[in-house]
Amino acid sequence: MFNKLRISTLLSILFISLALSFIVSCDSPSATTLSIQSTQPGQANLSNSSQRAVMSRNLSTPISIPVIAKNGNPAGTLELEKAFIAVKEIEIELEGHDDEESEYTGTFLVDLLTNTVTPEFPIINLPDGKYDEIEMDIDKLDGTELDAAGNFLVVEGDVMFGRSLYLEGTYHINSTTTLPFKLAYTTEEEIKLKDENSINTFALTGYTNLVIAFRMDSWFDFSNIETNPLLEVDFSSILTDLNLADPSGLNDIKVKVMEVIQENLEASADFGIDDDDDGILGEDEDDD
Repeated sequence: MFNKLRISTLLSILFISLALSFIVSCDSPSATTLSIQSTQPGQANLSNSSQRAVMSRNLSTPISIPVIAKNGNPAGTLELEKAFIAVKEIEIELEGHDDEESEYTGTFLVDLLTNTVTPEFPIINLPDGKYDEIEMDIDKLDGTELDAAGNFLVVEGDVMFGRSLYLEGTYHINSTTTLPFKLAYTTEEEIKLKDENSINTFALTGYTNLVIAFRMDSWFDFSNIETNPLLEVDFSSILTDLNLADPSGLNDIKVKVMEVIQENLEASADFGIDDDDDGILGEDEDDD
């Protein structure tokens, strides 16, 4: 009788301990920092975190990005000198709880060449647990948005005024031939980063550095059938005029090229935890 009572008591204590542990693991807040960055071609797959950090600190302008033709062959390089994106809201969802989400609200101007955000993302407390989805809303700046000091993020005449994303640089067809390049979007878009199979989640426990990273090496890849269906569009089709920022000069071919680049940009976005605190989301740290 004594042994049965003792076993029953021990089981009850164990059950209560497990229950309390579950509650703590689900409800305890984690101080979470967020950063949005772009990674240069070759930067994310460096095996040494210190090498990735040095490459980040030595981030140069312009940054060379390969252009890949629809047949998979190299088609020159694009040297980006400016790259900005406007983020209006970011939602982070707990795995299996679509109605339980945490938000970064406000307007944030991201410089994708220097990996700086204005204003900086606040540190927020997220419940401990596994997360499997991030939604990021991109929208144009209309000149009313303010930074942390109360100054306007953009004013009329700035490259991001009235735009949601802006790229500018020089296209190198070969070693001797170059063309100026500009690209701008004014539309509102939602970029959904989600593990559809709920296999690759990220867990928040304690202080966490969450990173959203755009992999730049795929931005101008026209050989990807997922972003260029039937491989009907090629970058070479617009070489007579690479100004994709002036709405009055757009035609059907330019619009199709812009659609492929936009799909590439959205598909290039990864997310994960910067486990080694080197400031860069390595390929071994992202959701793939």
